[in-house]
Amino acid sequence: MIRVFVIACGMLASSHALAATVLDGSYPSDAPKPLSVVEKAVTSNFVDPRSAQFKHLSLVRNTNGNEYLCGVVNAKNGLGGYTPFYPFFYNYTSSDAYIGQDYRDEIVGPIVSSTFEAAGCSSERLGIQLISH
Repeated sequence: MIRVFVIACGMLASSHALAATVLDGSYPSDAPKPLSVVEKAVTSNFVDPRSAQFKHLSLVRNTNGNEYLCGVVNAKNGLGGYTPFYPFFYNYTSSDAYIGQDYRDEIVGPIVSSTFEAAGCSSERLGIQLISH
């Protein structure tokens, strides 16, 4: 009995429960899915997904009628410091997340910026400048 309890406690302690921080309180109350679903998709390949910070979140519907959550996200890297904010969007229909390159280093090229624009995630919505060369 004690052994089962210890194993169960160990499993709970090692679970990677996500707890997103939305820095500006911008997660839309009318979003079709909870933030935890979006967070899991967006941060699935992060080194430290629990450290993720989101901001400039907005719900958009593009001309095809698809709904997206647009915003920017950062998280801690392998050295424990925070990365710059990266633009992302989450497709509520397909449950896919797309994360762009670091806009501060001007790596976001024409393919990335056109992908964001097609989703309805403009530079103005993201609060950043998407760069197209």
